[in-house]
Amino acid sequence: QIQFLLQMIVGGACEAVVILASRAWGRRDLAPVPSVTGVGLRFSLGVAAAIFAVSFFAPVWTLTLFTNDAAVIASGAEYLKLVCFSSFFYAASAVLLAALRSVETVRIGFTVSVFSLVVNVALNWVLIFGRLGAPAMGVRGAAVATLAARIVDEGGALLAEYPPGYPPADHTFPRRNRIISGLSDGVLMGEGTLRSGAMITMRYARDQRRPRFAVPGSVYAASYEGTNHLLLEGAQICLGARQITDYYGWRAAPFEKAAGDMPELDGPSLKLVEMLKYEEKSFDELANAMKMDVSSLNSLLTILEMQGIIRQAAGKMYRAIV
Repeated sequence: QIQFLLQMIVGGACEAVVILASRAWGRRDLAPVPSVTGVGLRFSLGVAAAIFAVSFFAPVWTLTLFTNDAAVIASGAEYLKLVCFSSFFYAASAVLLAALRSVETVRIGFTVSVFSLVVNVALNWVLIFGRLGAPAMGVRGAAVATLAARIVDEGGALLAEYPPGYPPADHTFPRRNRIISGLSDGVLMGEGTLRSGAMITMRYARDQRRPRFAVPGSVYAASYEGTNHLLLEGAQICLGARQITDYYGWRAAPFEKAAGDMPELDGPSLKLVEMLKYEEKSFDELANAMKMDVSSLNSLLTILEMQGIIRQAAGKMYRAIV
């Protein structure tokens, strides 16, 4: 029932993405598609975060909304505390597959769904009943299998060198970092001391001959000891996304519009875009500068984002992409 609630809300967001993105696809204008998809993703992940919080921190209370059976609640709470992590993967994959449908790409979604179903059934058989040398985990195994299938559904992968049930310890995290750097095309370190976990990952990346990138910082700040040391070792300096995209020969902004393709802007829209051309600003900073109420500003930002004129960057910072 909890999963059904998530599916209903996220499904509504997916339909909105399909409608808006399909209109743009019909005009052969791809620019709004990533923006519409981004809005759908943020909404769906927000819903997933809310359901995750309730399920993880109050699983017993959540289950009492649906049943009074003590045995069901006890088993269900154990299941729910694990499977609630799959909410994020479900929300993301549902929106992304909806965006693909809107541009007449359906085969990927069909293939992913079938593969995810096979993984789910197979892992349930292995982990619930303890087949192929795995421990019999019962309800917990069913939760792990569902979470694994959601990760695969999102296009991810499952890779571990420890058997199920192996407890976390200090020595397991560096070994995990070794796998992460080995799977990466390159590794970026933004901040950290010489003894930080990030430096362990960067040393593995060096041994694995992976390109390393580092963000420089003040020589007086201990938090930048690691990155400055990496630069002395010959790591690539990184001042922004452009250094990475140039290094790999990627096109930096495939969805940016040319100046001649931009819609006419006036009034608040023009003022806001001009502010965001030269520096990123948070929602609160924009509200203070624009002297607008929260509702009006949120509507304006959403419209401009769907038009492909602005983009929400990391940390809920906005910037113009024109």
